[in-house]
Amino acid sequence: MKKILSFLLALALLIGIIPMSFAGAATLTDAVKSNYSIETTLSDGIIQKTAKRTFFVIAKDGDGNKVTPTATFNGDALSPTWDDATQTSFTLNFTVEGENTVVVSAGDAELTYTITYQPAEDGEYVGQAIFSIEAFSLGEGYIVEPVLTDIYAGDCAAAVLLRVLNRFGFTESHTGSVEGGFYLATIKDGTIPNIPVSPVNAPAELVDALSSWGITLEDRYSENELGEFDYCYASGWMYCLNNVFPNVGFSDSYLSDGDVVRVQFTVAYGSDIGGGYAMGGSDNTSFYPVANKDRLSTLIATLNEHGIEIPDSAMSAATAIYASQEDVNAAAAVLQQLEDEYQQNAPVRDVIAKISSIGEVSLESASAIAEARQAYDALTVEQQALVSNYDVLTAAEETLRILIEELPVSASFSAPEITAISGQQVEIPVTVSGKFEAHTLEMHIGYDSTKLTVNEVVPGAILENTSMNVIDFTTTPGTIYVGALCADAPMTGNGIDENVLLTVKATVNPEFSGTTPVNVEVNRFVNLPVGGTVTDIEVHTTNGSVNASLPEYTLTYTVNGEFYAEQTYAVGAAITVPEYTVPEGYTFSGWVVPETMPAEDLTVDAVLSINVYTVTFVDGLDGSAIAEVSVEHGSNVTAPDAPAHDGYVFTGWNGSLVNVTENRTVTAEYSLLGDVDGDGVVTSADALTVLRMSLGIIAAPVSGSLDFSICDIDGSGDITSVDALLIIRKAMQSA
Repeated sequence: MKKILSFLLALALLIGIIPMSFAGAATLTDAVKSNYSIETTLSDGIIQKTAKRTFFVIAKDGDGNKVTPTATFNGDALSPTWDDATQTSFTLNFTVEGENTVVVSAGDAELTYTITYQPAEDGEYVGQAIFSIEAFSLGEGYIVEPVLTDIYAGDCAAAVLLRVLNRFGFTESHTGSVEGGFYLATIKDGTIPNIPVSPVNAPAELVDALSSWGITLEDRYSENELGEFDYCYASGWMYCLNNVFPNVGFSDSYLSDGDVVRVQFTVAYGSDIGGGYAMGGSDNTSFYPVANKDRLSTLIATLNEHGIEIPDSAMSAATAIYASQEDVNAAAAVLQQLEDEYQQNAPVRDVIAKISSIGEVSLESASAIAEARQAYDALTVEQQALVSNYDVLTAAEETLRILIEELPVSASFSAPEITAISGQQVEIPVTVSGKFEAHTLEMHIGYDSTKLTVNEVVPGAILENTSMNVIDFTTTPGTIYVGALCADAPMTGNGIDENVLLTVKATVNPEFSGTTPVNVEVNRFVNLPVGGTVTDIEVHTTNGSVNASLPEYTLTYTVNGEFYAEQTYAVGAAITVPEYTVPEGYTFSGWVVPETMPAEDLTVDAVLSINVYTVTFVDGLDGSAIAEVSVEHGSNVTAPDAPAHDGYVFTGWNGSLVNVTENRTVTAEYSLLGDVDGDGVVTSADALTVLRMSLGIIAAPVSGSLDFSICDIDGSGDITSVDALLIIRKAMQSA
């Protein structure tokens, strides 16, 4: 019987007859005015990255009874996502970038929130939530300790939960889907087998409370899974979001950066874990007060991420199901101190990381060693004492010093390969590197003066510090002469750094495209100390080049001022106009473009105009033109009034007046008054027909019809013998 009852209760949970989870003791923003109070899970001034956010409201009247609040989002009324006996949930769907306003009201109490929406693309990283999976009701602590979990735009809580379970080696079973109606039934594998099949560690105070419900905990069904109906009929998985047990499922909760999600195993429909509303009771159905552990959970997750061990005392407070709020706060304070120390020592960790990254020392390690040394020297004395691998840095510096000493004396002069745009100025740095001491330098830099025009040559620091230097780029076109003499301190190279000797500023010929060389020739580079011996320094040179391409400009095509297409061409390139499909009934003027691309961005506009046709209205009796009307393609035309002719009645227009797609002629048609049989003449036979109509022998045409007008000669509005007589006279006159 108990199994049947539990099945029915679970079925009710799944189909939504009974809410799955309800609010527990929460730290909420609140408003109290007159006899009404409001508490919500929103915060004013927050930044929202995801397009959806679910929030919960507890509203009560002066007697403490739950009332249903109202909410507006940018002035539009929100419908509750779920409304039960304890709380109401709403979902915000953000579409307006920037500030959004949410107003929550109950009676005369009101709360207003401003939320700034900074939209992220679907799948874009938007922050981290804190997830934990707990078996506190069994006395088994964490199944998954609080962990920082990446969240992405478009994720619901169900999607994030599945990623957490997969990350830690668990599988699961659920009903519904990630997109809707998700209900976590069981968690399998992973560390589940470590939880005893028998509830031997269940908290004593919880066991006592369960007995008042007539519940005795029994062995669970499977060693490898934990889920609904294990240990008792009132068990299963619930979750709280920011210390509130939502009245919506995982698939209807949307997470934001910093949210705390605690997935908890219950053996009493939530009354054991602070969510005692799952059977529709009041907010006093929880067995015992349950502390808010969100801050503590966040700190555990953060310190775990840092690799810092959580003290046993703090972990005990976190996992004790009925730990007091004071104990939880004290544990959080201990962890906050650890986090503060970690953050204060961030520069120390940075130096340790820089030293560790040096690796095997070579000449290429010089910059990494210098960077690590600079960072270490910037620390305080106290911080320097915490750098655990400082000896690695000093050893690396010594190894580098030896490598430099072993270098042969030589110098390398180099010009780079430069990519340039024709017509624009480029800067060509000529560098010198190596291990040397030099007092005299004489060199030439060659270039093609038809392709490059040198505007200026700027000496680098190594030349500026010489006693005398000469740079000449005007005497001989295509050649830059460089000479330097050091009477005091020599030019030096430390074997590691590359020094800029000079920088050539030159303009590329606007019509040139291709590659032109920059040649480096060193004629003399010697060590000549005072009183010493002249020593030539071994020199290596590397020529450079300027690879120039003609500038590119954008050709934009518009139609009636609206963007259609865009092309990019180098100056002088032949232009190919894009194709354009002209809609039926329109005329396209086409684009007028130059044959080749000019040296500027260009926009060309074409006119697309609807065809206009002429409809000519003609008098069918005398052939004269009545009117000419201009009509756009596909439109209808309104006919003018047809001319009146004595003895005739207008019978209509011969030609279509709708969907004009070409020039056309429409003719006004007439019939003779009295020509009843329509043979084109008025005869005694027509008079006899009208007489028979007037006597009722045959049916007369409907009044107001064309046929009626032909018969009603005198225009009296009736067909009488007088009309027949008039037709006889007309017939005799035309005979």
